[in-house]
Amino acid sequence: PVATIVVGGGKNTIENIYYDLKFKIAVLLISGTGYAADFLSRWLLYTKELDNELTKQHIVSDIDEFFIISNEGKCSSLRPLIPKSQNRSKSIASSIKRTSKHLDSKNKKLSEIFKNYIDRLEKDITYTFFRDNDSNKVKGQDKHQQDDDKQNSINKLLNQVMFCLQPAVRTHLTIFNSNLDMHLSEKIFQTICHSRKNLAKIRENERLQKFDTQKDNNEALKNVYHQNEIERKIEKTKLLRLAMKWENIQVAKDFIFQNSLDNIMRKNALFKEALKQNLPIFVYEFLRLKIKPADIFFQKDLDSQNKSKYANFIRELYHDQDYDKTHLKNFLEKDDNNKIIKIDSVVTLNNILEKLIGDYMHQLYFETEADEKKYHEEKRLGRLFLKSETDPHQYIMRDLFLWAILMNYIDMAKVFLSFMEYRICSALIATKILKEYYSVASYGDLKTEYEKASKYFENYAIDCLDKCDDENVNQTCEIILQRNELYGYVTCLQVAADADDKKFLATQCCVQAMDDIWFDKLPPDQNTYKDQLRNFVGVISLGLLAPVTILYRENKTARLKHTPILPKFSNHGINYSDPSLLEDPQSSLLESDDSFVLYWNRFKNFHLSLRTKYIYHLITYIFFLLLFSYVLLFNFSPPIAQTPSIHWTEIFTIILVSCILIEEIHYFCTQDNLGFLGKTITYFTNYFKLMTLLAIILFYIGLIVRFTRVNSEDSFRAARIIMAIDIEIWWLRSISFVVVIPYLGPHLVA
Repeated sequence: PVATIVVGGGKNTIENIYYDLKFKIAVLLISGTGYAADFLSRWLLYTKELDNELTKQHIVSDIDEFFIISNEGKCSSLRPLIPKSQNRSKSIASSIKRTSKHLDSKNKKLSEIFKNYIDRLEKDITYTFFRDNDSNKVKGQDKHQQDDDKQNSINKLLNQVMFCLQPAVRTHLTIFNSNLDMHLSEKIFQTICHSRKNLAKIRENERLQKFDTQKDNNEALKNVYHQNEIERKIEKTKLLRLAMKWENIQVAKDFIFQNSLDNIMRKNALFKEALKQNLPIFVYEFLRLKIKPADIFFQKDLDSQNKSKYANFIRELYHDQDYDKTHLKNFLEKDDNNKIIKIDSVVTLNNILEKLIGDYMHQLYFETEADEKKYHEEKRLGRLFLKSETDPHQYIMRDLFLWAILMNYIDMAKVFLSFMEYRICSALIATKILKEYYSVASYGDLKTEYEKASKYFENYAIDCLDKCDDENVNQTCEIILQRNELYGYVTCLQVAADADDKKFLATQCCVQAMDDIWFDKLPPDQNTYKDQLRNFVGVISLGLLAPVTILYRENKTARLKHTPILPKFSNHGINYSDPSLLEDPQSSLLESDDSFVLYWNRFKNFHLSLRTKYIYHLITYIFFLLLFSYVLLFNFSPPIAQTPSIHWTEIFTIILVSCILIEEIHYFCTQDNLGFLGKTITYFTNYFKLMTLLAIILFYIGLIVRFTRVNSEDSFRAARIIMAIDIEIWWLRSISFVVVIPYLGPHLVA
């Protein structure tokens, strides 16, 4: 057994404890349960001063060990030296006279240790265990014989108790008070650790004592210390494995880790076991003590450069896992026998993440560095961050975090998240995966856990955003909009919109970031009537008066005159806050040396603003609706035999619809989704896009009918009906412009 737990008990219990301690088995006494447990607990406290006997803490005295004492009271050997000058017979007689021994109980080593307690101890034993013996006496048995038997039993029990309470053995005894907050299992494990620690010290002292008797050299002494060190590490490794099975981290931190991993053997294997057994508290302790997961899962030798970088990682954490504890199995492909195909390669893992997160995220996993470089070149993905020594740590933390989320190890994912640098995007991706799990879960506690966990990670992302906002608002907006290379070049806003994280999107930083995108190089705080009048003048003049009337964002970074500022963002991205593209607050259109360049930049920035594009689009669409309605009411008639055969307004309407078709094709091709299937799904899940597509199809059908059925007025009526239905759909589509305006509909979120 590893440990013995004593609850109550009697004389036989004391005997069992004696034999357990003799074989160096830890004993836990449950205080307050009566008899043997309370008796030993009480005497452990009474004899507490024996803990200070440092010279006796590593020497175990057995019950039958004696002090050899001569008549004069001095210790002497059993065979004294015989002087050569004396007669042999006289010497023997003299030595026998001088070394007559007293081998009674008072000369036992244990009696010497407990000489101040032995009388009280004997009385307490008699009162506790033998006070009811008179009622159990056998009739007809000699009274003296019964008294002798009782005294022998008392002496035997006394010797066993003294053996248990001696300084070298009492360390294996631990008292548990049920009134304390500590859990029983924690106290049991603490007892085991105490016992094994003291046992190791005893063994070390025994080796050192043997060394002292053997007159060895310094090299042998070093070997002894080295052996003791190895034994200590082996013992701590065994205890750590036991602590992981018991999930007892506090005692492991106090007795095993001790703020270092140097005392642990095979720590990499133990870290893997903690991952597979879902022990987040132990994983946290390993990471806190600077274990390097990248060195465990990523090989750095030359032979591994042409091998799969993630082969070991996938084999250890994905392939051998039980998928029945999570709804990941609903997203895995099945073979011909309807069995789930486990994740066994980077291709399978990338496909799963594409299903759960979305195909707007680029691939995360590659077989080799060469494959990753080739993929980036094909997709024209520039490295946003330079390779450094911290990259492997960030990548393995990302991989472990995604693994924990996929396996529904939420507490484990929280641990990895605390060691990551980019936490906001990580938390949002976790909400996306968990919401996908929630959508396929039918009912039960697991569905509730998915919802609870997704809310936690969303709130975590919001809290991180608030902390960033307290430091720098502008940089926080840039964090929301920057492409995160660690997660396939997605943005926080992109993932939050796809995961429908409304609380995150409603935060002040997200709203400001979307306002900044909306206004681009124009300042977003234009709410006064004067500002509205300036914008109106700029629009009706088609931007010609905008450089003079409208205010622009100013560059607040100080710079020397005639000194250019390097671009901060790429030209094809969101660059509203790029200081190289903003206005110098001291520059004036009239006083500038190159007024035409300044005018042109302002004119261009006015038209690049999404707000300006929206206004132009709205005006154009209203014009298109009115023109189309006019054509149907007044100029929609069969073709005539001249050139052109239809009215010019109808030709203009056809051109406008064709332009809308080209714009829809452009929109479809430039969606965030990387694959054709993803683009199609995203496009057709938008109801306004479905209405647009239906309106375009009906328009061209009506146009075909309009030119093919011209024989009679009845035949031409079909084209008129189709066009009437079509224009109704075009008018309904105009709702898409209304919902953008805050006081008429919901805010634009993507």
